[in-house]
Amino acid sequence: MTRGKTPSQELYLNQALEFIQQNNYKQAIKILVKLIDDKSSNRINCSLWLAICYRKTGKHIEALQLLNMLLKESPKNYEALTCRCKIFIRLNRYDEALKDIETCISIDQNKGLAHVVKGDCLRMKQEFKAALDCYDKAL
Repeated sequence: MTRGKTPSQELYLNQALEFIQQNNYKQAIKILVKLIDDKSSNRINCSLWLAICYRKTGKHIEALQLLNMLLKESPKNYEALTCRCKIFIRLNRYDEALKDIETCISIDQNKGLAHVVKGDCLRMKQEFKAALDCYDKAL
């Protein structure tokens, strides 16, 4: 059963975000895991931040597992899709990355981030002209 948001949960989440800003992902992970285990009302946001921390610390498999779980609950979660896309690019899984980023673009074609990430993916595939077109769309 999910509990309501408590002031202490908000404080812990803010503390985790401070640790993330300081690139202290280890401490942020500890807090975020606790918030998720305690069934925080911010569970989805905490899970997304935790996946980002895992990605930043090179724990790509853990991040993917968490993002896959999030996307089962919310398949159009733009932030989760872009985060998973970045991991797929890092793992040289470009077709999966492009599928996710196309979903992001279909959700909101005006967000420049999706076009930048698509350009990055295409650049890694050495499709330079297509990548430049994506970067232009991001502007």
